Amino acid sequence: QDTSTGAVVAEHRTKKGETHVMTHNPQNAVVHVGHSQGVVTLWTPNMSSAAATILCHKGAVQAMKVANNGYTMATSGAEGRVAIWDLRNYKLVYELPTFAPASSIDISQTGLMALGINGRVQIYKDETLYMTHMLQRSNINQVKFCPFQDVCGLGHSNGLSSIVIPGAAEANFDAFEANPFETKSQRREAEIKQL
Repeated sequence: QDTSTGAVVAEHRTKKGETHVMTHNPQNAVVHVGHSQGVVTLWTPNMSSAAATILCHKGAVQAMKVANNGYTMATSGAEGRVAIWDLRNYKLVYELPTFAPASSIDISQTGLMALGINGRVQIYKDETLYMTHMLQRSNINQVKFCPFQDVCGLGHSNGLSSIVIPGAAEANFDAFEANPFETKSQRREAEIKQL
């Protein structure tokens, strides 16, 4: 759907079963769709069939995230594994076993990966466990890193929490790419240039 006019640009039937998760690649705007058969399909508006199909898991895809660089994708399967994929060649980079399926994944600006698993948050730096945090009597629904801040927000069954994750954010921001301190007139000017 074109968000500026509200017109439907394209509508596709995946023919891959139920769709549990969907995200997009921030670099090329390709839509990634996770299905109940463990398959991730990549969609563009101008193609009637999937641009690529990747068999990621033996169980249903539970969560998915594409990193800001545009070529790293993390997926979580119902079988209790998190897989990291290289989207340049659609190859598996590595897998991490988890004690339960991760219900939410996010990747920070510096490449740290947060997994929300039941009432626990696990932060990974590459393949190693970096930090872990446990919530009492609460299940995590969503994990999300704050840009340009070493903070991870946690949406859970009892509300919202935040934890400090050292080294998660980009310390030196590029004002041409994203300016967290932009004024109202700067934002208007940027929108005009983008149009």
